[in-house]
Amino acid sequence: TPIILVGGSSEAAQAVELHEVVDGVMREKEGGISIEPGETHSLEPGADHIMLMGLQEPLQEGSTVAVELLFADGRSQLLQLEVRKP
Repeated sequence: TPIILVGGSSEAAQAVELHEVVDGVMREKEGGISIEPGETHSLEPGADHIMLMGLQEPLQEGSTVAVELLFADGRSQLLQLEVRKP
């Protein structure tokens, strides 16, 4: 069965949101991101991505930030992500 990424959390931000870009317009991704068994789904600028909203303090390029991804079935995955230049 597919897994569905529905959101996330991070101590670095008030909220972690899923966003998408459609016809050049960024918006919140409704319903999450479905990933079929054996497949992958890239998160990247200009497409599906996560946004850290309400940062506690500015993030420094090259540092890492802990983000916990949350899935519809209640599972989660803790990641250490590199902060990159937008």
